[in-house]
Amino acid sequence: MSDLRETLEQAVEEGHLLVTSAGNISLLLAAGHNPLYRLAISQLVEARAWSELNDRFFKTLAFGTGGLRGRSIGKRVTDAERGSRPESEPPEHPCVGTNAMNFYNVSRATQGLVNYLKGYFNSVRSGRRPSLALAHDTRIFPANLPRLLLRSRPSWVATFSFLGRRDRLRSSLSRFAILMRPPES
Repeated sequence: MSDLRETLEQAVEEGHLLVTSAGNISLLLAAGHNPLYRLAISQLVEARAWSELNDRFFKTLAFGTGGLRGRSIGKRVTDAERGSRPESEPPEHPCVGTNAMNFYNVSRATQGLVNYLKGYFNSVRSGRRPSLALAHDTRIFPANLPRLLLRSRPSWVATFSFLGRRDRLRSSLSRFAILMRPPES
Protein backbone atom coordinates (compact mmCIF):
# COMPACT_ATOMS: atom_id res chain seq x y z
CA MET A 1 0.00 0.00 0.00
CA SER A 2 2.93 2.35 0.44
CA ASP A 3 3.18 3.06 -3.31
CA LEU A 4 -0.55 3.69 -3.47
CA ARG A 5 -0.45 5.84 -0.34
CA GLU A 6 2.47 7.87 -1.72
CA THR A 7 0.70 8.39 -5.03
CA LEU A 8 -2.45 9.55 -3.23
CA GLU A 9 -0.46 11.92 -1.03
CA GLN A 10 1.27 13.36 -4.08
CA ALA A 11 -2.09 13.80 -5.83
CA VAL A 12 -3.35 15.73 -2.78
CA GLU A 13 -0.23 17.92 -2.73
CA GLU A 14 -0.64 18.67 -6.44
CA GLY A 15 -4.32 19.54 -5.95
CA HIS A 16 -5.71 16.66 -8.01
CA LEU A 17 -7.25 14.74 -5.13
CA LEU A 18 -9.24 16.21 -2.24
CA VAL A 19 -7.91 15.64 1.26
CA THR A 20 -11.28 14.13 2.23
CA SER A 21 -11.14 11.77 -0.75
CA ALA A 22 -7.68 10.53 0.22
CA GLY A 23 -8.85 10.04 3.81
CA ASN A 24 -11.94 8.12 2.75
CA ILE A 25 -9.89 5.93 0.40
CA SER A 26 -7.63 5.03 3.35
CA LEU A 27 -10.71 4.42 5.52
CA LEU A 28 -12.27 2.04 3.00
CA LEU A 29 -9.02 0.17 2.41
CA ALA A 30 -8.50 -0.25 6.17
CA ALA A 31 -12.11 -1.30 6.90
CA GLY A 32 -12.99 -3.24 3.75
CA HIS A 33 -11.42 -6.62 3.35
CA ASN A 34 -12.48 -7.19 -0.25
CA PRO A 35 -9.50 -7.31 -2.66
CA LEU A 36 -11.76 -5.72 -5.30
CA TYR A 37 -11.56 -2.41 -3.40
CA ARG A 38 -7.78 -2.10 -3.63
CA LEU A 39 -7.73 -3.27 -7.25
CA ALA A 40 -10.43 -0.83 -8.43
CA ILE A 41 -8.82 2.09 -6.57
CA SER A 42 -5.39 1.17 -7.94
CA GLN A 43 -6.79 1.08 -11.48
CA LEU A 44 -8.33 4.53 -11.06
CA VAL A 45 -5.08 5.88 -9.60
CA GLU A 46 -3.03 4.36 -12.44
CA ALA A 47 -5.39 6.02 -14.93
CA ARG A 48 -5.04 9.30 -13.00
CA ALA A 49 -8.85 9.43 -12.83
CA TRP A 50 -8.80 12.04 -10.05
CA SER A 51 -12.23 13.43 -10.86
CA GLU A 52 -13.77 9.95 -10.59
CA LEU A 53 -11.91 9.25 -7.34
CA ASN A 54 -13.08 12.58 -5.91
CA ASP A 55 -16.66 11.83 -6.96
CA ARG A 56 -16.57 8.38 -5.35
CA PHE A 57 -14.74 9.35 -2.14
CA PHE A 58 -15.30 13.04 -1.29
CA LYS A 59 -17.79 12.03 1.42
CA THR A 60 -19.34 8.98 3.01
CA LEU A 61 -22.84 8.07 1.93
CA ALA A 62 -25.36 9.05 4.59
CA PHE A 63 -29.06 8.60 5.20
CA GLY A 64 -31.20 11.46 3.99
CA THR A 65 -34.91 12.05 3.59
CA GLY A 66 -34.90 9.59 0.68
CA GLY A 67 -33.01 6.91 2.60
CA LEU A 68 -29.57 5.72 1.56
CA ARG A 69 -29.13 6.67 -2.06
CA GLY A 70 -26.19 6.85 -4.39
CA ARG A 71 -24.77 5.66 -7.69
CA SER A 72 -23.97 1.97 -7.95
CA ILE A 73 -22.10 2.23 -11.25
CA GLY A 74 -19.21 4.62 -11.64
CA LYS A 75 -19.05 7.17 -14.43
CA ARG A 76 -15.82 5.37 -15.22
CA VAL A 77 -16.01 1.60 -14.66
CA THR A 78 -12.73 -0.14 -13.79
CA ASP A 79 -11.77 -3.53 -15.20
CA ALA A 80 -12.04 -4.90 -11.66
CA GLU A 81 -15.65 -3.69 -11.38
CA ARG A 82 -16.51 -4.81 -14.90
CA GLY A 83 -15.40 -8.36 -14.10
CA SER A 84 -16.37 -10.79 -16.84
CA ARG A 85 -19.30 -8.75 -18.13
CA PRO A 86 -19.20 -7.16 -21.60
CA GLU A 87 -19.36 -3.37 -21.87
CA SER A 88 -22.92 -3.65 -23.21
CA GLU A 89 -24.08 -4.93 -19.78
CA PRO A 90 -23.86 -3.48 -16.27
CA PRO A 91 -20.61 -4.35 -14.49
CA GLU A 92 -20.31 -7.47 -12.37
CA HIS A 93 -19.63 -5.42 -9.20
CA PRO A 94 -20.93 -2.08 -7.92
CA CYS A 95 -18.52 0.84 -8.02
CA VAL A 96 -16.04 1.09 -5.19
CA GLY A 97 -16.33 4.24 -3.09
CA THR A 98 -17.56 5.70 0.18
CA ASN A 99 -20.00 7.91 -1.75
CA ALA A 100 -21.58 5.06 -3.71
CA MET A 101 -24.33 2.53 -3.19
CA ASN A 102 -22.30 -0.65 -2.89
CA PHE A 103 -21.85 -3.64 -0.61
CA TYR A 104 -19.47 -1.73 1.69
CA ASN A 105 -22.03 1.00 2.40
CA VAL A 106 -25.01 -1.36 2.55
CA SER A 107 -23.07 -3.41 5.12
CA ARG A 108 -22.36 -0.28 7.18
CA ALA A 109 -25.99 0.84 7.06
CA THR A 110 -27.36 -2.61 7.87
CA GLN A 111 -25.00 -3.01 10.82
CA GLY A 112 -26.04 0.43 12.06
CA LEU A 113 -29.72 -0.50 11.82
CA VAL A 114 -29.15 -3.79 13.64
CA ASN A 115 -27.19 -2.01 16.38
CA TYR A 116 -29.99 0.54 16.75
CA LEU A 117 -32.71 -2.13 16.92
CA LYS A 118 -30.76 -4.18 19.46
CA GLY A 119 -30.26 -1.08 21.60
CA TYR A 120 -33.90 -0.10 21.32
CA PHE A 121 -35.23 -3.54 22.20
CA ASN A 122 -32.80 -3.78 25.12
CA SER A 123 -33.84 -0.33 26.39
CA VAL A 124 -37.58 -1.06 26.36
CA ARG A 125 -37.00 -4.55 27.77
CA SER A 126 -39.55 -5.95 25.40
CA GLY A 127 -40.09 -9.69 25.42
CA ARG A 128 -40.79 -9.48 21.69
CA ARG A 129 -38.26 -10.68 19.21
CA PRO A 130 -37.40 -7.99 16.66
CA SER A 131 -38.36 -8.52 13.05
CA LEU A 132 -37.01 -6.78 10.02
CA ALA A 133 -38.05 -6.58 6.38
CA LEU A 134 -35.46 -5.53 3.82
CA ALA A 135 -36.21 -4.52 0.24
CA HIS A 136 -33.90 -4.13 -2.72
CA ASP A 137 -34.01 -3.37 -6.40
CA THR A 138 -33.62 -6.43 -8.62
CA ARG A 139 -32.34 -4.58 -11.67
CA ILE A 140 -28.65 -4.47 -10.77
CA PHE A 141 -26.54 -6.55 -8.35
CA PRO A 142 -29.50 -8.53 -6.94
CA ALA A 143 -27.93 -11.91 -6.22
CA ASN A 144 -25.43 -10.92 -3.55
CA LEU A 145 -27.47 -8.34 -1.66
CA PRO A 146 -29.74 -10.65 0.38
CA ARG A 147 -26.75 -12.80 1.40
CA LEU A 148 -24.87 -9.69 2.46
CA LEU A 149 -27.76 -8.34 4.51
CA LEU A 150 -28.25 -11.65 6.29
CA ARG A 151 -24.73 -11.53 7.72
CA SER A 152 -25.99 -9.11 10.39
CA ARG A 153 -28.25 -11.91 11.70
CA PRO A 154 -31.30 -10.21 13.18
CA SER A 155 -33.75 -12.70 14.70
CA TRP A 156 -36.10 -12.73 11.72
CA VAL A 157 -35.22 -11.37 8.33
CA ALA A 158 -37.42 -11.06 5.31
CA THR A 159 -35.95 -9.57 2.18
CA PHE A 160 -38.15 -8.39 -0.60
CA SER A 161 -37.16 -7.45 -4.10
CA PHE A 162 -38.72 -4.46 -5.77
CA LEU A 163 -38.66 -3.84 -9.47
CA GLY A 164 -39.07 -0.13 -10.15
CA ARG A 165 -40.28 1.31 -13.40
CA ARG A 166 -38.18 4.10 -14.81
CA ASP A 167 -41.23 5.94 -16.15
CA ARG A 168 -43.44 5.54 -13.10
CA LEU A 169 -43.20 6.73 -9.52
CA ARG A 170 -44.34 3.45 -8.04
CA SER A 171 -42.55 0.19 -7.47
CA SER A 172 -44.20 -3.17 -7.39
CA LEU A 173 -43.34 -6.16 -5.29
CA SER A 174 -41.93 -8.67 -7.74
CA ARG A 175 -40.90 -11.56 -5.56
CA PHE A 176 -40.42 -12.71 -2.03
CA ALA A 177 -36.76 -13.58 -1.92
CA ILE A 178 -35.83 -14.94 1.48
CA LEU A 179 -37.45 -15.61 4.81
CA MET A 180 -35.19 -17.20 7.33
CA ARG A 181 -34.40 -17.45 10.99
CA PRO A 182 -30.67 -17.83 11.54
CA PRO A 183 -29.45 -20.13 14.32
CA GLU A 184 -29.19 -18.52 17.73
CA SER A 185 -25.65 -17.38 18.48
